Amino acid sequence: DVKLRLKGDWVDHLRGNKWSFRVSLKTGQAWEGLTTFSLQTPQARDFLNEFVFHKLLEKVDVLTTSYTFVWLKINQISYGIYALEEHFEKQLVESRKRREGPILKFSEDALWKMRQREFLDKCRFIDNDITMNAADIEAFGMSKVQKSPVLNREFRIAQNLMAQLRDRKKEAGEVLDVDRVMRYFAISDLCRTYHNFIWHNQRWYYNPITQKLEPIGYDGDTGGGMKYKMKMKTIAEGGGSLPPMVWRLLINDRNFQQNVNCLKEYTSEGWLNAFFEENEPEIRHWERLIAKEFPGYTYDKAEFLENASLVRKRA
Repeated sequence: DVKLRLKGDWVDHLRGNKWSFRVSLKTGQAWEGLTTFSLQTPQARDFLNEFVFHKLLEKVDVLTTSYTFVWLKINQISYGIYALEEHFEKQLVESRKRREGPILKFSEDALWKMRQREFLDKCRFIDNDITMNAADIEAFGMSKVQKSPVLNREFRIAQNLMAQLRDRKKEAGEVLDVDRVMRYFAISDLCRTYHNFIWHNQRWYYNPITQKLEPIGYDGDTGGGMKYKMKMKTIAEGGGSLPPMVWRLLINDRNFQQNVNCLKEYTSEGWLNAFFEENEPEIRHWERLIAKEFPGYTYDKAEFLENASLVRKRA
């Protein structure tokens, strides 16, 4: 007995009978420790590539949403296998040994108004960076944040930091947890998951202890598959579709070298072999279940390792 709504920006989340949902449990209830989560076809996030992306972020202690698979029934009607992803609430940070703090994003309101005008008037408007510069900075669960004097104060601090970074009034090192951002860059190069670098997909947690912003990795979506993305430049090479506010990190030589060091470590054979040895049983378990609904599906570890070798040579 839950509150349920349709989820997703585009109609690919409504194709066939595999619709995407946002699920909210009633106050005092939880499922596997979660009170709000999304459900969508595994195909929407490139099957197990997204799962591996999340596992790698967990391994290097970069915040990410819980991500797993379930067999979904609604009112006793089976809808097959779904990817389940945690929403942006305090459980996300507390389960990863961080103190509760606001999770921020750029408002998409102006972006979608622009896209609506483009669609209706059949014209091309301003670019996305300009839309980002005009976007409000919001917190998830804003009503709760406003009711808490502590969270509200932390949100105002974090909001100001994000605005100053965006407007080039502060250096990235003054605002961001540089170590974790560099790990995040390296894992994204390793997985070719650049979709969540787009400004309106970014999620940032304000850590009240360090007083810095940490990235939250989610929605990597290789979009066309690993082979397609392997043709792109890596972040270390000046690619990866990074927005201006994140690019500023790479201007500093010391930070850039730190990113290269992470890449060399995370793409090494020993590091990757240890990762797959630890996670292979779970990967193959979900692979078998996904293949029941998507016959012939297999997770191609060889393709992943080929990309790792390519990134390692370029680093």
